[in-house]
Amino acid sequence: MGNLRNAELLKKNTLLYVEDEEDSREGLGEILRYKVKELYLAENGRMGLDLYDKHRPDIVITDIAMPVLDGLEMTRRIKLINRNAQVIIITAHGQGENFDEASDLGVVEFVLKPIVIDDLFRAIDKCIDRLESKQQDSGTFPGAF
Repeated sequence: MGNLRNAELLKKNTLLYVEDEEDSREGLGEILRYKVKELYLAENGRMGLDLYDKHRPDIVITDIAMPVLDGLEMTRRIKLINRNAQVIIITAHGQGENFDEASDLGVVEFVLKPIVIDDLFRAIDKCIDRLESKQQDSGTFPGAF
């Protein structure tokens, strides 16, 4: 089931997965739960934003179309908290207006539904690479005091 190039590094990071479809959230959550230091799950953008604000996870994976607060608006608000937040957007739709808006927000990657786990893992690897690069630039590492 797919390979993460940065699997060992991912185990040191926290991840927030925001998805309104319960089966998708729980299914992918089960896959991710054992690959990260801590996994947070939310069923809409409002809950996702609250969890982000409370826990500041290293990587955010979010659906776009959700009730209460959609993934793009949640991402916009997360970027106000941390402009370097690593965000992956999952969508059932191809690249269009949402793609342009998400790119402007600094979203790392789009992954299309139905999710191909290798595509998601490639996007996660890209986030890990960016996190590692920023940590090396700043001289800080996860868990450093």
